[in-house]
Formats: sequence, structure tokens, C-alpha cells
Amino acid sequence: RYKAISKLFHSGIVERFILPGSAVRKENNEGLASEGVEPLTPHIMKYTLTSKYGVAPDVLRVVSSAPHTIGNITAAYEELKNRDSLYLAKVGVLTNFYHLPRALRLFAEHTALRPIPLCAESFLLSDEFERERVRKFYIESGLSYILENQELQGFLDIERGMYIPRTR
Repeated sequence: RYKAISKLFHSGIVERFILPGSAVRKENNEGLASEGVEPLTPHIMKYTLTSKYGVAPDVLRVVSSAPHTIGNITAAYEELKNRDSLYLAKVGVLTNFYHLPRALRLFAEHTALRPIPLCAESFLLSDEFERERVRKFYIESGLSYILENQELQGFLDIERGMYIPRTR
């Protein structure tokens, strides 16, 4: 996502980014705190984007939200309505490919927006995918587990009217 934001900013395509989120401890499937996992708070994201990727700090707006997709969507939407209503007609949602369908569906259910889908991986060149930690992450994280047990299950729960926001 960092590379995507950097490329969108430096190419002049996007003028403003909203970084929703909260500082929460990540938990594993048993509800225990994961060892050595630093939560990716929006403040850490903003610091990294400005210091490592050269994104201007004034285009990155940090907003506090509940630690799940609906919380992020709601906080970003409120921020847009209250401070940047001029951008409501041209909003994009940037996330990983496996999360994009559920995020778009939840955006449609919880806001009046129909955002432009932006797949973070589509901004990586093939050599960047190999060189950086992206490929390693997908291999080591058990992508099939993420897709089957988190994203697809979440999408099915939405369809059944049984969706419950969760933190990981």
C-alpha cells in the first residue's frame, strides 16, 4: 500500500489520502496477542510515507476509527463529509486485492459512495513484487487461509446478513 500511495501522489493522480485506523494489539485465532507484531497504526503509516516515500504530510490525513473495516469506512466517510465534501464524487478505496471485494461491498452498505477500487498490488512492477517483501508475505502468511477463512467467510456472512466486524 505504501508504494501505491507513493506512486499515486508523485504522479499527481491523487490529491489527498485518508488513513483511518487505530492502535490495537493484533490477536491470533485463539484471542491471544501475537508475538512481535507491531500494529500498523495510521500514525506509523503517515510517518513512513513521509520519511521513506517522500509523500507530503499535508496530503495525508489520519483519522481515528474502530479497528475493523466498517470502522475504517465510517471514519473515512465522516471525514470526507465534514472536511472534504468536494471530493465525495471521486473517492477511491485502496487495499489489497483479496480485501477489495468485501471493502467495496461494505462501502456500498454503509455510505452513499461508490468508490473507485484501487488494488494495491497493481501498483507494483514485477521486479518490485519479487524484490520487496510482498511475495514473501503471500507465501509465508498462508494466503489461502486468509482468503478462505477471513475474506470469503466475511463476504458470505454479509450475504447472509450475519456479518460481525472483527479485529484480527
